Amino acid sequence: MTPKSCRFSSLVVPSLFVLLLSACGGDQFEAYEAASSEQVVLTSEYPMVVFIALPGGAGLCSGTFVSKRSVLTAAHCTQSAGTYTIFTSFGTFSTSEVMNLSTGQLNDPSDLSMLVLDHDSANWDEGQIAFIGEPAVHRERLTLVGFGCDNLKTRLGAGRKRLGQNFVAGLDEYIELLTPASSQAAKGVLGPKNRAGSCFGDSGGPLLRMRGDKPEVVGVSHSGGYRGADIVSRYTNLHYGNNLRFLEDAATRYSLDITPACASGHCSQPAMPGIADFLAKIWNTVRSAVTALFRL
Repeated sequence: MTPKSCRFSSLVVPSLFVLLLSACGGDQFEAYEAASSEQVVLTSEYPMVVFIALPGGAGLCSGTFVSKRSVLTAAHCTQSAGTYTIFTSFGTFSTSEVMNLSTGQLNDPSDLSMLVLDHDSANWDEGQIAFIGEPAVHRERLTLVGFGCDNLKTRLGAGRKRLGQNFVAGLDEYIELLTPASSQAAKGVLGPKNRAGSCFGDSGGPLLRMRGDKPEVVGVSHSGGYRGADIVSRYTNLHYGNNLRFLEDAATRYSLDITPACASGHCSQPAMPGIADFLAKIWNTVRSAVTALFRL
C-alpha cells in the first residue's frame, strides 16, 4: 500500500510575511522551549484516532471518531468511490457513506470530510470519541496524533500510531506548526517530541488540545512544505470559514452526537500548559524591565 498523507509543497512566503513573522516572535520558539532531543513516540493511547484504508488499497489516511458512528478526516482522502475501512483498537469498521465539504485540493482551507457508519461503533465512556474544541490560540501547545511516516524522503514507517507536540506558529485559515528541517530523517516521525510535524499518512489526522485527559479536535491535517530552515505542517482550522457549519450540517443530516467541548462543560477543566507558560514568561520579562526602569 502506498502511504498517502500530508501533501508537501514548496511554500513561497513573501519577504514581508517573513519579517512580520519574525517581528512577532512567530518563529522564535527556542526562546520559550528548546527543541527536545527525544523523538516522537509510538502510542497505544488515543483510541479515537484511527487508521483509514482507502478503497482498492489506494493508500492510507488518519481520522478521528467525533461521534459514536462518524470519523472526521480530510476531503482529499475521500474522493474515491468505494469502501473505506477503519481500523481501531476496538474493532474494524467499513463504510461507503462519505460527506465531503470540498474536493480537498492543495491550499483548500475547507479540506474536511466525514465518514459515516450505519451503526454505533465508538463509546464516549471508553474514551473512543473526541470533543470538538474551541479555537486554537497562537503559541498554544497542541498534540498531533496520526499513522504517517517517520521520514519525508523515504516515506517509511507509515501505519504505526505515534504522537508528538508542538506550538501554534501560524493561525488563520490553517493552524501551522514548525519543525526543524534538520530533524526530517529522525526516527519516530518528524522532529523532536516537542516540535513534531506531520508526514505522509497523517492526512485527516487530528491536532488536539488536551484538557485534563480528554482530547479536543481543533484542526485536521491538510498539507505541509518547507519555509527556510523549518518544515511547515498545515492543519485545516475547524473554526475558519464554513468549517464548523459543515460539522453542524453533518450532525443534523445523520443525527450524530458530535459534541462541542464547552457545550458539555468540558471547558471548565484546565487545558495543557502552553499559553499560561508563555504569558507567565511575558509577565516576568515585563516585570524585570519595569523593575530595571525604576532603579534608574
